[in-house]
Amino acid sequence: MASTEEEKRKQAYIHLGGYALLILGFIFFTVGFATGGWLSSNYGGGNPSHEYGLWVYCYGDYCNWTSAMPSWMKATKAMQTMAIMCYLLGILLAFFFHCMEQTMSNPPFKAEPVVLDGFVIAGNILCFIGIIVYGSKGNKEGDLKYSYALSTFSLFLTTPGILMVALTRSKVTSKSTVAPAIATTTTSAHFPQPGTQSNSGGGGGGGGGGYAGQHHNGQGQHNPSSYGQGQHASSSGGGATRNASYPYGRGIAGGEGGDLPYPMHPEGPNNPAPAHSSVAMPEPGPIGGGGRGSRLPPISGAHPSAPLPPSDEEAPPSYFEATGGYSQR
Repeated sequence: MASTEEEKRKQAYIHLGGYALLILGFIFFTVGFATGGWLSSNYGGGNPSHEYGLWVYCYGDYCNWTSAMPSWMKATKAMQTMAIMCYLLGILLAFFFHCMEQTMSNPPFKAEPVVLDGFVIAGNILCFIGIIVYGSKGNKEGDLKYSYALSTFSLFLTTPGILMVALTRSKVTSKSTVAPAIATTTTSAHFPQPGTQSNSGGGGGGGGGGYAGQHHNGQGQHNPSSYGQGQHASSSGGGATRNASYPYGRGIAGGEGGDLPYPMHPEGPNNPAPAHSSVAMPEPGPIGGGGRGSRLPPISGAHPSAPLPPSDEEAPPSYFEATGGYSQR
């Protein structure tokens, strides 16, 4: 893994070095293209030298734009002009396509590499032709000067530069993604069966099923809502309606409730099961006659010394009876 990262880092340095060579080569070419020191002729006799460029002719300190030049100079001028146009088009179009591809989530075709590489290579070929023509003819007319040298030297920068960029592009821009391992957790919680009907004792909260403290008809640690689950639903049945008003209220659903595993799943007893759980939830037990519920340990919000109702007849109405949730028996 370390060797792979080191290799990728080296490729990135080479890639950036290629761009640096391209920039330097373009600067050298532009200076040589614009200056007038391509050719110098000195006819002796104390006369000033003649300086020729692609665009200007200088005699001593006097310089003037000129179009009167031999055909080989015109050919070189045309080659160098087309070369700089290729360089500029390559840079501008590559930047344009790069920005356009950044706005697309999945571009069908990446034009930036083709445009940049193609125009730079075409510019190098045109520059090379112009340099060969000017060097073969101008060397007979005088001495080749610094502008010609700058244009020639630019080829020794842009040619290896574009090769370095093109050969390392795929290794630098590729994104290797590894699919993360998905851990599957199997929940093997056991839920008790619904309780059986009962006409005496026990009190509400019976019936199987439901998440602790979450669903209405199950057993659980405690639930201060209108469905009275017990502290722990056991063989003596769940609690009754337990809230701040009726901490030891009357039973609603009679029957025996089984012991609920604790905790039911890794998330905790008060958390719902995962969405992918395939555990079947049992239905709540049938409603029984129900007597007064057993005295249960107090919960938060209920006073420990709160008395039990003296009897079923004198007990205050439960939440369901007060709100019409169940018809009074």
